[in-house]
Amino acid sequence: MSTIVLMSKKYNINPDNIAAPLAASIGDIVTLSLLCLTSTFIYDRMEEKAWLAPIILGFYLFSSVLWFYLTYKHKFTRKILLAPSTWLPIVGGMVISCFAGKIFDHAVKMFKKIAVLQPVMNGVGGNLVAVQASRISTYLHCNSKMGNLPDEIGSICASPFETFYNGIHSRSAAALLLLLVPGHMIFVAVIWSVHPDLNVTVVFMTIYVLAAIVQVVILLYLVDILVHYFWKSGVDPDNAAIPCITSTGDLLGTALLVIAFQIIYCIQGGDNEEGLVAYLQSS
Repeated sequence: MSTIVLMSKKYNINPDNIAAPLAASIGDIVTLSLLCLTSTFIYDRMEEKAWLAPIILGFYLFSSVLWFYLTYKHKFTRKILLAPSTWLPIVGGMVISCFAGKIFDHAVKMFKKIAVLQPVMNGVGGNLVAVQASRISTYLHCNSKMGNLPDEIGSICASPFETFYNGIHSRSAAALLLLLVPGHMIFVAVIWSVHPDLNVTVVFMTIYVLAAIVQVVILLYLVDILVHYFWKSGVDPDNAAIPCITSTGDLLGTALLVIAFQIIYCIQGGDNEEGLVAYLQSS
């Protein structure tokens, strides 16, 4: 990530538009890859080498202590490491994401094909809003001191009209909304090419895209309030806002996707009938 920021500066590209989405995407890929590789490696050798799992866990614990020590020794990261305002949003984000996972666990029993769309719904929305959070935070760092809002910002709780029409960051919010629809359509087309059994109709796309728009509109408004609130409270929004807003995006996106699938099922039924009936009978 440091390389990406430095390369962005070299080629006169705003890292706020690149770093946050790439950090989220690379983080997901690395986490899932390590989880899959480690779990598969342990599972295949679980009966023959029972001592293997404790050794791997011990290695991870030792690595955590090592990284903590190295972070603590660095003067620029020590303050962030020890500040409660750094850990509370991360822990809070993890709790919110657990609720999103609970909703998804029930949803996938009713609608099996929701699993291929949930990462797209949450990933696109979360990445777009993370860009907006980084842009607002950078603006505050450049134009005011932490704890004080710039003169041109009237209050923490801006109206939706200011967020999307005549506010300081309204143009970037509108641009991100414009990217949303073609982005989702491209991703759904790619998913459809891989999963041709996904019943992509005009009704499906309309309801799905409407759910995605509702998700991002709510998140863009929330991030406008949240970043300014953290700044006014003396908390660096770069450390606190993105974990909160991306986890909220996961919860909101999953819930809206379930609602969308319920509406689609009520309108056109079909593919999801067996899963829904089986789920209702087991409840």
